[in-house]
Amino acid sequence: MIKQRASSPRKKISAIHFILVLSFFLNIFGIWWGLPSDRGWAADEITPFEVLSGINHEFFSDNWYHKYPPFHYYLLSILYIPFLILHKLHALNMNSLPVYTTLFYLGRFLSVLMGVAIVFFVYKCGQEIYDRRSSLFAALMTSLIVPFVYYSKMANLDVPYIFWFMLSLFFFIRILKSHQTKYYVLLAIAAVFSLCTKDQVYGLYFLMPLVIFFSDWMYKKKANNSLTLFQALLDRNYLISSVVAIVVFLTVHNVFFNFRGFFNHFRLIIGQARVPFQIYENTFFGQMRLLWQTLRQIQFSLGWPLFFLCLLGMFVFLFQKKKNLILLALLLFVISYYLTFIAIILYNYDRFNIPICIIFTFFGGKYLCDVIGQRRRFFRIKVLSLTVLFVYACLYSFSVDMMMVKDSRYYVEKWMKKNISQESLVAVTCPLVYAPRLEGFKWYRMERSLRAFNRKWPDYVIFNIDYSHKVAGNSKEYQLYLQFHRKNKRYKLILHHRTHFTLKLLRYNNILTNIAAINPEIEIFKSIAPNPIL
Repeated sequence: MIKQRASSPRKKISAIHFILVLSFFLNIFGIWWGLPSDRGWAADEITPFEVLSGINHEFFSDNWYHKYPPFHYYLLSILYIPFLILHKLHALNMNSLPVYTTLFYLGRFLSVLMGVAIVFFVYKCGQEIYDRRSSLFAALMTSLIVPFVYYSKMANLDVPYIFWFMLSLFFFIRILKSHQTKYYVLLAIAAVFSLCTKDQVYGLYFLMPLVIFFSDWMYKKKANNSLTLFQALLDRNYLISSVVAIVVFLTVHNVFFNFRGFFNHFRLIIGQARVPFQIYENTFFGQMRLLWQTLRQIQFSLGWPLFFLCLLGMFVFLFQKKKNLILLALLLFVISYYLTFIAIILYNYDRFNIPICIIFTFFGGKYLCDVIGQRRRFFRIKVLSLTVLFVYACLYSFSVDMMMVKDSRYYVEKWMKKNISQESLVAVTCPLVYAPRLEGFKWYRMERSLRAFNRKWPDYVIFNIDYSHKVAGNSKEYQLYLQFHRKNKRYKLILHHRTHFTLKLLRYNNILTNIAAINPEIEIFKSIAPNPIL
């Protein structure tokens, strides 16, 4: 008689799998935005050229430095290795647009995967903090954060550094619950990787050592009531994790072989890279305006329903008699990040607040779970209300994707190919990252004055109206736009276009966000007078 093998238990598809699939879809939809191109349309995106330039500097040595730390450049360079080998073998040309675009996609797809992993880490951290259902709500909310959806498909560094931060947050929570040495080491490594991906994350870690020390001290006091603070500071876990953090930090920054580049990087971020962007004054009223702007940025990122739920969740939590100490510790991350980073640089983009929004979702998720689970009364109404709320939140975040795939520049590019000769001279008045792709045309970036027209007299002039309006009112870009409309008599407007959406949920007036660069209003002018130079 033949014995049948016991069938192995199949893993059930649970709610977190659906949330991860949703996150993957939101992240990858529109990943082709602005490609193929040598620079894309996303501001501050890490381009293949920048990575290849670092590789050519004796693999990020030879005084190489950038305004961002090098760790993510290393990860991208690893993805490039097969292409570099084939290039050396003359099997492909790294300088060709198809290969270059493929490298661009690799960088963006890495962000897609990291974005999905962040949602999963939120779920795992939530399980450590409270219960599974609350964790699911927190993970779902995280997947719907608007700038998170945008940057999870771009090769910017915002999603990568948050990926490492969330991994370190999981180890941090494990330390508070188990105090095992391995979690101290893992936290040190993940935190350094995050810091070596984007410097601003230091603000999130500023108070973390104090929280860990206080938790350790209270834990050890149970076994030894006479333990002093000084004795607690001599814990071997602190020594081991500190040594690991220092070694990893110096290694990642390649200090021993590229000290000058390491020094120049920090000199740049402390000085030149920060000052030009400062918006608010370092006064009481300036700080209050910055705080108000930060709250508006967070509301924009979450949307009104999720923002309200998260605030309500924090309000309920703060007035509870018995508090979850780990949740309370998460609030300290928000406070330290704001006080030691945002309040110092005196400006705030929506992407800077993604970590704050993620921490907020832990409170919103707990509140939603409590509301549904407290009583069975009105259960169907609650479920229906939540369904409507999250459908709206999905449409709200999906608006980013729709704007990207229907970007006005796609139409403008098709129009230009049909109506502008490749022999014509085209002038663009904005940075190329905000302009239609001009491959195949004779183009140049125009100087920011009307005198430039008299010197070259281009056949066509392209304006990005949103860029002209959103830069400072006294800037050269804005003055050029105004003077061109008021004083110019040599050109006529032949195209004015922006894609209009029937249902547009995103409103980002007076919000500092790169999402505003999607689907810009484009104007094209044509010369109606003969070129006097010819």
